[in-house]
Amino acid sequence: MATPTHGPSTPPVPVPVQINRPPNANPDTFWVSVSKNEEVVWHCMQNHQHGNGKCFTIEFPGESPFAGHIFHDHGVRSGLPVVPPDDHKLYKYNVTIPGEPPLDPQGGVKG
Repeated sequence: MATPTHGPSTPPVPVPVQINRPPNANPDTFWVSVSKNEEVVWHCMQNHQHGNGKCFTIEFPGESPFAGHIFHDHGVRSGLPVVPPDDHKLYKYNVTIPGEPPLDPQGGVKG
């Protein structure tokens, strides 16, 4: 007998955020939708070999809308939101790129 599975049956839909040098995040404010099964995917747009701490670190210093608070390097995925949707609440996060001043973009979770 097959064991039933719970949760979404479709893979998460990526919401891309580009991290560029000079430091900026595009878009500066991301929105992910719970009903659309979305997650953030941060992409390093620097012209270098990606990985091993060379790209960036994402950190939600306070409350995070995701299970994790810290994410590293090109192509990292946030996972699905773990907070209830709120079209008016934004979560600040920091982007640290080696040798650059930190960025402080934000993101939110909608229904």
